[in-house]
This record gives sequence, C-alpha cells and structure tokens, in this order.
Amino acid sequence: MAKKLFFDTLEYAKMLRKANVVHPEKQAELLADVLAQNLYSRDEIDAMNENAIFQFKQEMHEIRAEIRDDAHQMRDDLRGEMRLLEGSLARKMSLNLGLITGVVTVATMVSHLLH
Repeated sequence: MAKKLFFDTLEYAKMLRKANVVHPEKQAELLADVLAQNLYSRDEIDAMNENAIFQFKQEMHEIRAEIRDDAHQMRDDLRGEMRLLEGSLARKMSLNLGLITGVVTVATMVSHLLH
C-alpha cells in the first residue's frame, strides 16, 4: 500500500505570507501539484527497482543464451574446418609419398642400370 505524501498547502501559504511572498496561496497550490506529480512513494520506488532488476536479469539471460549459441556454432564451424584441413593434408601427404616412392624407384632403377 503506497503511502501518500501529506503537504499542508494552508500552512505553507501562511509561511509564504509571513515571508512577504506574492500570491502565497497560488504558489502553495502550484508546489503541491508539482510534488504530487513528481514524487513516488517508497513502495513505488521499490516496485520500479524490482522491475528494473527483473528486466536486467532477463536481458543478461538472453545475452548468455546468445553467447552460448554463438560459441556452439563457432565450435561446430571450427570442427568442420579442421576436418577439411585434415582431408587436404592427408591428400597432400599421400601425393608427396607417391612422388617420393616414384623418385626412389627411379633412383633404384638407375642405380641398377649403372652397375
């Protein structure tokens, strides 16, 4: 239950009149209107804070989920790229092994022909 701010406009107007302020009643009414429009009760402030904290936690939860999803996607992408690189490396190693075997075979044949 929100507590209402009590502002005694009559008492305030009397204080203004004693201070020789022009139109004290009108000024007291204006100040009362401003206070009524711009002040929040403790319960209202607590509710606003709770709402802000709730929204912050929701956003943090969403950001964490996005980061987790992005990390999983990056992991999957990297694994796919690693598989491609492994395949490419295996083909190149196989080709090089074939070339080396061919060179050794030719060198052996030339060696036999020369002896």
